[in-house]
Amino acid sequence: MDEVEVSVSYASGAYVTGFLIMLVGVVLPMVYMVLQNKKAFKAMLRDVKNVETREDRSSSDMKETH
Repeated sequence: MDEVEVSVSYASGAYVTGFLIMLVGVVLPMVYMVLQNKKAFKAMLRDVKNVETREDRSSSDMKETH
């Protein structure tokens, strides 16, 4: 039996299909998660700042009333 050399080009359908599956199944969800995390983190920081300023105001109000 003769051994046949098979060369697969990177532009073949298998590589393109695998790349698309990886892009849609791995890369896009990771990018989406990172963006959602940034939004959530910014919102959390904003809430923490709001809570701190409310506490500062309430403590200064208490000092004035006593």
